[in-house]
Amino acid sequence: MVLGVVLGNLLLGLVSGIAASMMYARLITARKARELRKQFGHLEGTYEEFVRNATMAPSRTRGTITLRYTGGTGFTTEAVGGDGKTFWHGELFMREDARILGEGYYSHIGRDDTGLHHVIYNPTDGHFNVSGENTSHPNGVKDFKTIWRRKL
Repeated sequence: MVLGVVLGNLLLGLVSGIAASMMYARLITARKARELRKQFGHLEGTYEEFVRNATMAPSRTRGTITLRYTGGTGFTTEAVGGDGKTFWHGELFMREDARILGEGYYSHIGRDDTGLHHVIYNPTDGHFNVSGENTSHPNGVKDFKTIWRRKL
């Protein structure tokens, strides 16, 4: 009889300990998700795209880049041209340790044309400085510079 009570108490302690650990883990995960949303969620939005080159001021492409926050440090990206058609999509991941730096990829729709982009967010002006590289074609543009300015 005493052994049954002891085993019952041990089982109850084990089950309640596991339940408490699971609840604690959920609370920590939820807290971390809230912190990351606060840190990066405000970057979600639509940005006007400008091309930057060495000889002149940035020129507007008439295209827009839309960032959609997906949680954590991630975003989906979508580029829409001046004609209203989506021409590439991708993902962007900001660095948690260096809040203004991020990396991502793009993939053109309807053709095998992909590449990487590296971003630096300028919190003062609210825009991204973007450096990109086509990685799928030997003759693709290996280094391009753009600016994504928040659309007002």
